[in-house]
Amino acid sequence: MAIIAGEIGKTESNLALFFHKKDSSGSYIIDPEKKPIIQKFETKYEVSDLQGMIDKFLKDHKEHYEGHDDIYGASFSIAAPITRGTAVLSTEGQKTVTFREQDFRQKLPYKNVPVAFLNDMEAIGYGIFIGNDKYMLQEIHKPETAPDPKDSRALMLVSGGLGAAKWICQDEKKADFKPEPSEWGHGDFASRTKEEKQLLTYLQNRRKHYQDDSPVSREYVLSTRGLQRIYHSLENPNSLENPNIYDHQEFSLKAEEIIQNTSLPGNSLCSQTLDLFMTILGAETSNLALTFKAQGGIYIVTDLPIALAKFTEGGFIKAFLNKEPEIKGFRDFLSKIPIFLIQNPEIGVWGAARYAIKEGFVTKGKFAIMRANQ
Repeated sequence: MAIIAGEIGKTESNLALFFHKKDSSGSYIIDPEKKPIIQKFETKYEVSDLQGMIDKFLKDHKEHYEGHDDIYGASFSIAAPITRGTAVLSTEGQKTVTFREQDFRQKLPYKNVPVAFLNDMEAIGYGIFIGNDKYMLQEIHKPETAPDPKDSRALMLVSGGLGAAKWICQDEKKADFKPEPSEWGHGDFASRTKEEKQLLTYLQNRRKHYQDDSPVSREYVLSTRGLQRIYHSLENPNSLENPNIYDHQEFSLKAEEIIQNTSLPGNSLCSQTLDLFMTILGAETSNLALTFKAQGGIYIVTDLPIALAKFTEGGFIKAFLNKEPEIKGFRDFLSKIPIFLIQNPEIGVWGAARYAIKEGFVTKGKFAIMRANQ
């Protein structure tokens, strides 16, 4: 038995074939003895190209399912809003493609099996909170006492964008967590220090230069491009006197290069950039914890190659705990919240597969195929 799981990103996509079996209780689980087959693709902005990606994946791996393992359904994590089975995927350049669950279903061997689209924040959460993959959790902050397993949790994604979702436990015994999605990452960025105020001024002027009068959002700062913007602001401290610096669309360094250069001598600008980024991230992580009252933990997912030590030491934890005076108890509240880091690039595709299992796609797909063959 097999299920297709996918992760459709803005630049890259993963498609995977997951195999399943029944456990001792008779429930379906991902077969731990069969490694999933995962293949990477470039994301292209045409429905036919997205369908062609599924076509190619099925042809490349036909021997793994045809004749002995039917495909009982498919579930896709998509970095886009999902409305009634329809996704609108957009690049930073505003190129878009609109596609439906039915568009993907048409490429499966059986056209009547279940197919689901999930927002990437939902899929990542299912990847973390369903299953026992504790090995992928890196501990940033451990409180003296463990939280109640029924406490709400918060998930933050720091990548090409900034996402956040609250996860609520509905059944502890079944590890049944449900997401409450949000657009928290698009809220306004609030500067706190002299350095952050200078950064905010730079970012506001940058937007005005491109005839954009909208406020600076959290995502504009805490993202892959946001890290590059911070570097560019520090690289050009006299931007107020020289607005022409905004004319350069391409930044001098990629985000990964900025992070990697912090370990090299003579790269103080890169170190300053990452330090400021981590301080802002720490402050916004505690804002998220307070907003969602996430006593069960904060889970930070990122594909940025930031070392664990940058979270456990320095500005991140200090900024996380630095809220209103101790007498009001917010520092004490935050100190009791565990924080975890996840840097598994395949977490979304695993989450899509786990969602399919949780929602009974194996059983539903099995009966759908039986009806089709009658």
